[in-house]
Amino acid sequence: MAIWMSACLVAIGICIRNPGAFSLLRPEYQRFLLAPWKIATFAMATAGLTIIAPYSGDPTWDYVDALFMSILTFCGAPWVVGVIYLCARRRRSLTHLFVALCLGLFSVSWSYDFYILMRDGFYPAT
Repeated sequence: MAIWMSACLVAIGICIRNPGAFSLLRPEYQRFLLAPWKIATFAMATAGLTIIAPYSGDPTWDYVDALFMSILTFCGAPWVVGVIYLCARRRRSLTHLFVALCLGLFSVSWSYDFYILMRDGFYPAT
């Protein structure tokens, strides 16, 4: 946990030091996300995931983590996937890749880990 928290802090520091280098932080990216069809599909998918969360059979999965993980994934996934692709084509730096991987892992895993730790006071062995 200390390693991923440190990685997140480093990624945040990189973004703060040079925010113009990360299109994720620009108004154009926000406009890209706010297309009506994207909001509609996001709302439907988020509602579905959030409503069924407590019935999944996983005692750690609830309405709250289903909601925030959906939001984080919607907001970050397009940028993360784009950066990974551009890095593979050698059109973005390894610094961009590091920030993208931290954001991606935070969205789909690390935020969940942190939430469970804060909610339960411990991280379950399962």
